[in-house]
Amino acid sequence: MKRRIAALLFVLVGLFATTRVCYADLPGEGYAWPNFRELVQTFLLMKGEDVSKPAVADIYARVVYCELFKTNYSNDYLWRKLRKKIIARAVSGQEYYRVRYQVAVKFKMGRYDFKKHEFPISAGQHFHNVDLISLYNQGGNAHASFCYNGSDPIFSSFFMMQLDHPLTIEGLSVSEKEVPKLMARMQQANNFHRMVYARIRLVVTGTLKGFFVLNTYRNILFKGYVANVDFFLDPHLTEPIGHAIIDQNG
Repeated sequence: MKRRIAALLFVLVGLFATTRVCYADLPGEGYAWPNFRELVQTFLLMKGEDVSKPAVADIYARVVYCELFKTNYSNDYLWRKLRKKIIARAVSGQEYYRVRYQVAVKFKMGRYDFKKHEFPISAGQHFHNVDLISLYNQGGNAHASFCYNGSDPIFSSFFMMQLDHPLTIEGLSVSEKEVPKLMARMQQANNFHRMVYARIRLVVTGTLKGFFVLNTYRNILFKGYVANVDFFLDPHLTEPIGHAIIDQNG
């Protein structure tokens, strides 16, 4: 089946506050808004590339340890020693990496369905059998370096996730008794266009060998699943109003 790519409206670092909660069952911490540095760590430390190769290790250091790289890379002897330490930490599992990420998208609610007890997502906005989600796009500048100007021969600025099960989001579940309260809150906020904001939480389970090609640029491809989707009344995601009706059976 031809992949459908959802065009997600991201509101990223600087606008949302991330709750840092530790989990014992998975590496990394709580769900976070994707950023270039952490996505590179996740990709490489989940064996998306062979970090033991000097060229890969150098690029990894440039992204993850920018100041160390800028200060010491010009010294061939010293950098050789530092590179060995960076590789040793990465291959031994001592390096931290994140597997829980979250993205946000804005939806417009349709008219409330009193039989189904839900607000449908307006036509043309709902997700139907989406199996490829964009995690990060660095402003369309596909070869922007994290540390220096110039292109990165391995890491691009596009990161995608292929879902284990296609994602369908067609509505927002709200009990009938809560509808008047929700309508009142939206009116008080002058939200007459009935816009709501969804937070989609994702878990990375691995990387895919090879990559998805968009135009001529390499796109790093993860695999994973949707943990949950919750709706909020405000773009800062501080006023929860319900959860999505999700069908992951495709």
